[in-house]
Amino acid sequence: MVRFIEPHLAKLKSIGYAGNAPHKDLANLKDKSLKNIEKFLREIYEIKDESEIKLIAQVSNAARDYLENLDMKKFVGRTELAAARHIEGELKNKGYLISHLSIVAGSRLSVTTAGFPSDYQIKKDDVVCVDLGLSMQTYYSDVTRCYFLGSSQEKYSTIYNQLRTAVLATAKQIKAGTKSKEIPDILKENFVKTDLEPDNVVMADFGHGIGTGKHEYPEIGFDDRVLEKGMVFTLEPEIKLPDGILLRYEDVFCIDPD
Repeated sequence: MVRFIEPHLAKLKSIGYAGNAPHKDLANLKDKSLKNIEKFLREIYEIKDESEIKLIAQVSNAARDYLENLDMKKFVGRTELAAARHIEGELKNKGYLISHLSIVAGSRLSVTTAGFPSDYQIKKDDVVCVDLGLSMQTYYSDVTRCYFLGSSQEKYSTIYNQLRTAVLATAKQIKAGTKSKEIPDILKENFVKTDLEPDNVVMADFGHGIGTGKHEYPEIGFDDRVLEKGMVFTLEPEIKLPDGILLRYEDVFCIDPD
């Protein structure tokens, strides 16, 4: 690049701004080579220290506690947008900063579990999926829960509990030295143990790193990274049931010193 630019610079009578001399800088770079520092940067973000893990745990606990105590029945007859406004208001009154809020209900769950709230009106027998992220001192959480209203409780709640069990069992098996690409196989093994059909797993998004970014490396299931102590990530597998409905359970996990 330097050789390409120099002939053009030679035609100029003067060059520089506020005392800087680009031609001199280019000359200094002549014998230098650029280094790809992606690996170095990845490690800075991927490996969290104790104080960072405490912050992520705190903000994740806040999101988790809110979702697990959320009474979705009160939104029957109201739109997803109205439910979102209510949730946002409650969280802001509690002093939380919302990084993202996804609400998908009813037939929309045949397309996605993480869509923007719409004007779809929540019905008495719907499944509703809520994906909530909060932020605290620039650190993020990312937690998803499904809710089963009316007759959907009997139809889907057992399957959802099996999904949750499989996710938590997978998390317990992940340790320092586990390869990111190995996690889908561990997950499928736990699906079998909980009587879920491994073929129902949606091979799209198993999880991601989280910290000062909502989505960071490693990309769980699609990354060559060997996981290390201090890494914080989500597990969030989706399953597609025979009737086309998608369900997702998501939580935040870390690899601790043990």
